[in-house]
Amino acid sequence: MNKYKNTLIALFLIGAFNLLSASGKNNYEQPNDRTVIENSAGTLAERLGEISVRHLRVTGSVNSYDLLFLSSYIRQHSVISLEVNAAGTEVIDNLLFSGCHSLSRVILPQTVSISNAAFYKCTGLIAVNLPKAKIIGQQAFACCDKLSHIDIPAATEIGKEAFYQCSALATIDLPRVVTTGEKAFYECRSLKAIGLPMVKSIGREAFAHCCNLRSVSLPQAKEVENGAFAECALLTYFDAPKATKVGGNEDISGNPGVFSNCKGLKEIVLSEAVEIGNGAFSGCINLCSIVLPKVRTLGNMAFKECRSLIFFSLPEVKAMGSEAFSGCVEINSAFFPKLTAMGKSAFSNCTGLISVSMPRLTQLNEGTFSGCSGLEVVNLPLTQTIGNKAFFKTRLHSIDLPYVTNTGDSVFAHCSLLNSVGLPRLKQVGKAAFYNCTALGSITLPEVTSIDNDAFSNCLQLCAAILPQTTDIGNRAFKGCVLLKKLAIAGREGSTIGQNVLSVIPDLFLTEPSFVSSQELGARWGGWGNYYSRYKWIKVHGNYKGKGALDDSASYEMTWAK
Repeated sequence: MNKYKNTLIALFLIGAFNLLSASGKNNYEQPNDRTVIENSAGTLAERLGEISVRHLRVTGSVNSYDLLFLSSYIRQHSVISLEVNAAGTEVIDNLLFSGCHSLSRVILPQTVSISNAAFYKCTGLIAVNLPKAKIIGQQAFACCDKLSHIDIPAATEIGKEAFYQCSALATIDLPRVVTTGEKAFYECRSLKAIGLPMVKSIGREAFAHCCNLRSVSLPQAKEVENGAFAECALLTYFDAPKATKVGGNEDISGNPGVFSNCKGLKEIVLSEAVEIGNGAFSGCINLCSIVLPKVRTLGNMAFKECRSLIFFSLPEVKAMGSEAFSGCVEINSAFFPKLTAMGKSAFSNCTGLISVSMPRLTQLNEGTFSGCSGLEVVNLPLTQTIGNKAFFKTRLHSIDLPYVTNTGDSVFAHCSLLNSVGLPRLKQVGKAAFYNCTALGSITLPEVTSIDNDAFSNCLQLCAAILPQTTDIGNRAFKGCVLLKKLAIAGREGSTIGQNVLSVIPDLFLTEPSFVSSQELGARWGGWGNYYSRYKWIKVHGNYKGKGALDDSASYEMTWAK
């Protein structure tokens, strides 16, 4: 009994040894029971005949008819491993072996080019050896979801979607590849390391959704297109020291940025980059610092929602797109010495931003610093135009913009600490421009000619507004200004005063430099007869008959009496 027991144990150990030995073999090593066919071009069908072969090696020479027959034969006989080391295999045609699900290993020593979809959806394919192949066509190995080993050392070009959704592919070493096409390795979810020492261009979304990719170095790359590494959540380091263009200007809604939502990205090296495209680093929530010494252009949303970004150096930037730094809550200062153009909401909701200096910028677009609740210091000495909500809900105490001539709506709305305003050249105050600026005590705007609706509404501390050139005041311009005692306006012929304006102002002063320079008429709204005979009021809307209280639902027009 013990003799049989020992024999069984010995057989088990031998089997285990053989299993371990087999698992350690090279992925391209062919089994001992393979069939070798020495072929002459055009005779493969005759040579194979009716025999069924699972492991096949073909030598000699083949032609296109042989290859078509071989494709059919693989499907019919469920061939597992294939080696074709024969003349006539320099090019593998489109779709030739697509859908050969039984194929596990392929060796093509003489093949130079793999055409489009040649091995598309070979779902059993594990390993490929193409020592001379230079061109890998579009979708050549797409959806080969078990492909884990590729050996293509001579390849110079990887086509669009060539290895699309090869989800078992863990590493690639492509020492001579110069270009990778769009989505070349898209959703290769097991890919952890790539070797591309000679690559010059990385196509759009080439490595997007490679969620296990950790580190990338591209020493010769010149251009990295939009979405190239988008959604690579574990990518922490990227180095492309010669890249000059990172991403493009395509609409971000359909084209993710180069590194968009790379939530693990902490360090980038782009020392030669001059252009950062739309959404390039949007959603990189762990990116702490960036140094881009030569970048001149930042695209829309380039660093949007980089919530850990504390420091950046961009000394050469001249143009910045919309929402470029929107939501970067840890940035505390922004200095752009050469910036001349900036898009909408560039720094919106940067709640940690305290100081800004942009000495060459001439125009602030809509929402530039909207929601920057910590912003206190602004240096914009050449700015001439300010868009809607540019400083909405900021912490500004004072603002001095000597060259601004036009502002949009709600520019300083809800700036509750603003108490000093220097806008000596401003011509028009937009809707709700200073709405709810509750600390503003007085304001002098020497060149303003018109004030839009709700401009100073709810400025609770406002006691005086000196507007010597103003002829038109919109509805509710001073509504809720409970401390307002003095309003000085021009009062020229054709001036208009809107609804809910007159009743809140105890004293109105009319100045007309061309007639009575800075003369105060001291008229109270209860006693219209106190005006000099030179002036009189004519109602054009409302029900005021010259007696009694003013009607707040009315608008009024002022004219000169001759």
